[in-house]
Amino acid sequence: MIAQAANFAFRIGSLMIMARLLVPQDFGLVGMVTAFTGILNLFRDFGLSTATVQREEVSEEQLSTLFWINVLVGGILAVLCLVCAPLVVRIYHEPRLLGITMALSLGFLFNAAGIQLWDLDKHVAAQNTVAGFSGADPITNEQLLVTPCDILVPAAMERQITEQNAAKIQAKLIIERANGPTQPVASAKVAASFRPYAEGTAPGWKKLTEEHPEKAEVTRRIAQDLMARLAVLLDLGLGYLQLERSTPTLSPGELQRLRLATQVRSNLFGVVYVLDEPSAGLHPADTESLLRALDRLKAAGNSLFVVEHELDVVRHADWVVDVGPGAGEHGGEILYSGPLSGLAGVTKSQTRRYLFARGENVGRTPRKPRGWLKLRGVTRNNLDNLDVDIPLSVFTSVTGISGSGKSSLISQFLVEAVGDALGHRVESGDEDDGLDRMVETLGGEITEGLDGIKRLVVVDQKPIGRTPRSNLATYTGLFDHVRKLFAATRQARARRYDAGRFSFNVAKGRCETCQGEGFVCVELLFLPSVYAPCPTCKGARYNAKTLEIKVRDKSIADVLAMTVDGAFDFFPDDPSLRRSLGVLREVGLGYIRLGQAATELSGGEAQRIKLATELQRAQRGETLYVLDEPTTGLHPSDVAKLMTQLDGLVESGNTVIVVEHDMSVAAASDWIIDIGPGAGDEGGRIVAAGPPDKVASSPKSPTAAYLARAQ
Repeated sequence: MIAQAANFAFRIGSLMIMARLLVPQDFGLVGMVTAFTGILNLFRDFGLSTATVQREEVSEEQLSTLFWINVLVGGILAVLCLVCAPLVVRIYHEPRLLGITMALSLGFLFNAAGIQLWDLDKHVAAQNTVAGFSGADPITNEQLLVTPCDILVPAAMERQITEQNAAKIQAKLIIERANGPTQPVASAKVAASFRPYAEGTAPGWKKLTEEHPEKAEVTRRIAQDLMARLAVLLDLGLGYLQLERSTPTLSPGELQRLRLATQVRSNLFGVVYVLDEPSAGLHPADTESLLRALDRLKAAGNSLFVVEHELDVVRHADWVVDVGPGAGEHGGEILYSGPLSGLAGVTKSQTRRYLFARGENVGRTPRKPRGWLKLRGVTRNNLDNLDVDIPLSVFTSVTGISGSGKSSLISQFLVEAVGDALGHRVESGDEDDGLDRMVETLGGEITEGLDGIKRLVVVDQKPIGRTPRSNLATYTGLFDHVRKLFAATRQARARRYDAGRFSFNVAKGRCETCQGEGFVCVELLFLPSVYAPCPTCKGARYNAKTLEIKVRDKSIADVLAMTVDGAFDFFPDDPSLRRSLGVLREVGLGYIRLGQAATELSGGEAQRIKLATELQRAQRGETLYVLDEPTTGLHPSDVAKLMTQLDGLVESGNTVIVVEHDMSVAAASDWIIDIGPGAGDEGGRIVAAGPPDKVASSPKSPTAAYLARAQ
């Protein structure tokens, strides 16, 4: 820095003297040219110095070019000084100016050839020292991973670095090189990079231990701590995640397991952990890893409360609390609380039938495909030039380890490709998490089978609405029919009320105090806003005149407050309503209120509402239904109801494809496509494909053992 400051000062002083000497009008042009070339030289030096300070990666060709430009500019300035020296002395009649001008000329030459050459060498040395070597060759990833800490200490830093800081710098450089922005590396590979340092088997480790034992010990401890943290992630089945992966792109299951990994490493005890369906979105093999992590928390002296539908997790529990017997108004009762074995004697329990029903599954004959949807060269995420054949007019389950590429193949590529072919591609909304928009399909096409698909329906778990004004009745369309029934009453016709009068979104019928929302918001200055029932309508949403219109002593607000089961009994003579309500009951949604806000529905409930809406339509066949983990959050009894409806779609001539981890669903499928064998880079391949019996006997499939157990 001192040399750079002296260099800048010399340049500025030289320009000032040259401006003073060459300003006369007789030599104005010469003065302007000289000043201009000096300014160019100054800016060039500033750019190179800035690059040196910032340690930008400048190639040797660029450095050589900068050097010769500097020599040329310095030479031009020196020649100008020599040429102008006699003229300056003659004009100012001062012989001493001749010596000053000659000194300036020599100074420019020295600056061009000497100082600049020193700057160049210093820049190259600083860049290579930061990279890890004092030579001119750039460091490679392999060299970096085996370089001792004392070599990796940046000598260009103007302070002494302790052994601990040196080890931290080495660890940081390893991560940056192994997990750079151009080629992200999964956590499993990063763990493999640290393992030699943690175990003391890295190349050159013996020499480092003999010469600098304190540095070796610091490096070993840091590597061991990093290995322990990564081991928890690997044990939870998250080894395929990249360290630079942003949390908004993680699925809820991945995010929950990351939080769990943090708690496992916290070494706390006496803590109560509450987990809501931690096995959601997990393959049975990953569920076993989850149970091992929960056992570690329990062994440390903590208590775990788990809300779970996965039977393997329930069987692993020390204490079971069963709530039921039904859902909604039919539930809320503690049926049993105690060890697992005691639940076998509770006859009212729905869970008991599935927990203790091993070996009672009845085999079924798979349906025969009527055609094939052939995908070729699929390249997306971890899928690399994948070829797969999907049968048509049957029920297909896509299985595999979490992160193996199931959703990339079906929910992303297949949906996009079929949508483009049919002309109604499913677009990502503003409310999406942005994950799909960050990934593009690099290759792939459907070469055969599109002629057997006339329509595409994606049934996902995204909310059916973003505001409380959206509810089950409005989404399914049955509310339109209910409003027409109220508008057709004698009292409504006498008052000339139309169907719009009974909408809480229209000013003429809604409560003006709450604008038809049923609640009011009380804003507090420094505290969160408080929501309370509307003081005028008491949560009914409608004004008093509208509520006077009744059907069998029930107002429109009373109907919205009914459950699906209650409304089904209330409208016994209306075929249209009973069909819509009946389908909702068949998919296990009889407990939901018609006016229940969309913001209060879970992802599984929203998905079943979408499926029920689709089931109400007349089935014409040749429709492709795609569902991504439809059993998430469902009790086994609800899964059975869902399977009945999906089988009905297939019997109507449609194709159903589900991405699923529930082995009971896979065992009841007609065809299984198992992707794996691992997650991330270790997956993305078709491990097994065929009927459930064939896949269950595949030695290469990690799903086979669990599938055989479910059959």
